[in-house]
Amino acid sequence: MAQGETREVFRRRGLNLQSSSPLSFLSDKEKLIAEARRRFIGPIFRRILRDGHARRRPRPCGLTVHVALNCPFACTYCYIEDMGFKFQQPSRYPLSSLETMYAIALNPYFIPGKMGTFIAIGSVSEPFHPAIYENTLSLIHLINEKLGNPIQFSTKMHLNEEIISKLSEQTKGGSISPLITIITLKYHDKLEPRTPPPEKRLETIEKLSKRGFKPALFLRPIIPEIIEEEIDDLLEKAYEHGAYSVVVGSLRVSNKIIDRLMKAGINVTPIIERINKPLKAGEQFTIETSREKKLIREKDEKLGLIYLQSACCANALSAGVPCCSLCFTSKMCTKCLNNCPSKLPKADEESVQEVIRFLTFKLVDVEVKGFDIYVYGRFSRKKRLQIKVVLSTIFRRRVHFP
Repeated sequence: MAQGETREVFRRRGLNLQSSSPLSFLSDKEKLIAEARRRFIGPIFRRILRDGHARRRPRPCGLTVHVALNCPFACTYCYIEDMGFKFQQPSRYPLSSLETMYAIALNPYFIPGKMGTFIAIGSVSEPFHPAIYENTLSLIHLINEKLGNPIQFSTKMHLNEEIISKLSEQTKGGSISPLITIITLKYHDKLEPRTPPPEKRLETIEKLSKRGFKPALFLRPIIPEIIEEEIDDLLEKAYEHGAYSVVVGSLRVSNKIIDRLMKAGINVTPIIERINKPLKAGEQFTIETSREKKLIREKDEKLGLIYLQSACCANALSAGVPCCSLCFTSKMCTKCLNNCPSKLPKADEESVQEVIRFLTFKLVDVEVKGFDIYVYGRFSRKKRLQIKVVLSTIFRRRVHFP
């Protein structure tokens, strides 16, 4: 869609497109949608529209993007089996990298740009497994080139110089936040028997740091007792190898995961003691680890590492933008160096109304008060959810429908 065509769309909706307007985000999105319609026709376009990337709502860490399905690492604590995936050789995602990029653009909740929706790669497979890493690099390139959103990936692989060089080239067009998972040094053979050893991942942290990235030690999941035994050594090694921050995350268990931990020789008593209900088949339960997180934070601060309670915070810190999941408005905020409140975009009633009119063709009353936006209007549940996600992304405020 040409710029003149975009302006015509906005004119028909009674809107005035200015380069500084929040509507410029939606103008960019309109152009991407028009590109997708021109490039893909018939069955291919319908397949992209049906894909999960074009439909699902972003999670707190961002829009989860899949480059592959299944994972051969079969880590003892992993929950992807409970989600319907398998511990086997990864298969490339059914869509090509280009199709996936356009599927993301078509998502009604997605906003392109550096201040847009966060992208999270690596939730159901290992993105840098030898069988699929080229697909991952291709997708990162396309997202940076066409969308411009902050990207985050999590990995347990040892990234070689070639891969890191290609990632470094990508940072010229956007922001990349690496999360390197290391949860144990001593019990690696029991908990992650098929992955590269922790020492190789520490080397990855060091190489990324030297290339100007802000790699985070991804300390997820926190496993009670094991973390207390290892925390000093693990954090010191991460700091020595150039880790910029530490992102923590709790352990999620199911009956299947508990059985695997027991068979691996892990003491599951401190885990079971924190489960307050019988677990149904396939049900996941998040283990409460506030005491362990407090210990990690104290040790981080002594070393000079930045402690973060959410992966999205590491992405925001790397990109230098306010956190997309609005952690800074909640108890999740650790008051890190990013200082999200100081970077908030301007939000006034007229701008908010413009976005709502674009999405719904309706003019409704709104109020902006500090970190909160109040929308006074009646919408379907689906449309209300879209309005909430889009407004909170563009303006980085909580959205309420009184």
